[in-house]
Amino acid sequence: MSILSVLLAGGSPVDIDSSVVVQAVLFFIAYWVLKTLLFEPLLKLFDAREQAVNGAKRDAAGVHSDAETKQKEYEDRMREMRAEANAERESLRAEGMSTEASILNRVKSDTSKQLQDADTQMTQQAAQVRAELKTTVDALANEIAGKLLGRGV
Repeated sequence: MSILSVLLAGGSPVDIDSSVVVQAVLFFIAYWVLKTLLFEPLLKLFDAREQAVNGAKRDAAGVHSDAETKQKEYEDRMREMRAEANAERESLRAEGMSTEASILNRVKSDTSKQLQDADTQMTQQAAQVRAELKTTVDALANEIAGKLLGRGV
């Protein structure tokens, strides 16, 4: 009998007998075995993997946040250190310029004093040499004239 003729005759193409019950029992046993041995461990594995990935993402986000915070702290500290170094450099520069000015003023003063002392000393020595020359000029002139003329003057 064909299925079409059974359907047209108003009968059922499926006979419900004890084999349907056996098949249903086998189906539920297969379902339970597959669920217990395959599906549940796979779902647990997938859940564990998802939790690990999410945990790693949270950890990475925390590390990234910490790194950004530390980088900001580092940049702030570097900015402070540069400002302190600039202030110290300016302070040292101003102190150096002040010291330089005082040394230059002292050297100028000492040099001016030495020049005045040397000028005074040279003036005194020149006057002394002139005075000595005035007293010996006549004797030297007579001696030179005598040597040139070859006789005493």
